[in-house]
Amino acid sequence: SQCNTQLQNNQLLPPPHILLPSVISGTLAFYATSFSSQYVQYKLLKLSTGTRPTIIPISVGVATVAMGSWMGHLAGLGTVAAAKCTDRTSSSGRMQWNRRATP
Repeated sequence: SQCNTQLQNNQLLPPPHILLPSVISGTLAFYATSFSSQYVQYKLLKLSTGTRPTIIPISVGVATVAMGSWMGHLAGLGTVAAAKCTDRTSSSGRMQWNRRATP
């Protein structure tokens, strides 16, 4: 059977044991994306945080934050989905990833 990762009715956050790993993975994904983007910007475009604010540096900065936020969001969602999937498919300490329902 497939893992159903949807949140229950009126549930805004995942359970506490899943919340911390999802926040950590999202934070790490944001920082990794932002760092790598800023590194490429500095090497290729010679832009840094000390660059005079004109439309190009501002636009590139906005795009960096947006991309980092999106990657952090996806990492958090992936962590919640994986944790919920393992919660539902593990039994007696053993993972059953490829278990199929019989007709």
